[in-house]
Amino acid sequence: MINKILRLSGQVDDANAYIRAAWEYASYPPDFEEFFEARIEKYAELGLIAIALVEELQGLAKLTSSTDADDWEPKSLLQQAYNKVKDEINARNQHYQLVAQQMSEHLNVKS
Repeated sequence: MINKILRLSGQVDDANAYIRAAWEYASYPPDFEEFFEARIEKYAELGLIAIALVEELQGLAKLTSSTDADDWEPKSLLQQAYNKVKDEINARNQHYQLVAQQMSEHLNVKS
């Protein structure tokens, strides 16, 4: 458990490096889509990791989770955001692969 907590700092650094790379090398105007997707993906991932750590610590300490009266559920919202952005990234990558395949076939290039 302690290793998971100590590793969180490195995971934050890795996420920030990934986001920086998306900004510098993969993202283009006018929408900078890849940058914003990278932010959503990595920060949602970090949030889910942090929530899992909290839940594990609560279990070890035999504490109950606090339930507020409001409808805000960070875990489900982060999971939804993560799933949505991953679906968008996968769809775009499939589109790029299809375009590359069509170009290859059109040019009669064998890979």
